[in-house]
Amino acid sequence: MLTFKNKKETDKELKHIDVYNNGVFIGYIIKNDSLNAPINVNWNFCTKMVAIPNLHGKTKKELIDKITLGYIK
Repeated sequence: MLTFKNKKETDKELKHIDVYNNGVFIGYIIKNDSLNAPINVNWNFCTKMVAIPNLHGKTKKELIDKITLGYIK
């Protein structure tokens, strides 16, 4: 089961959402505000887990669906 924890922006980190699967940290979701981002790439999921690649999506919901349907059992 995925759980999310909103993280506020600090001096060292941008605002993001930590993602946990059954209590284990699997990565974070961050809004892509770059002017150089490709069209329809508004959200990024970043992880260092081998089984889950870094993903992107137009909406946060689309990105969460990609994580849930494609990589989380």
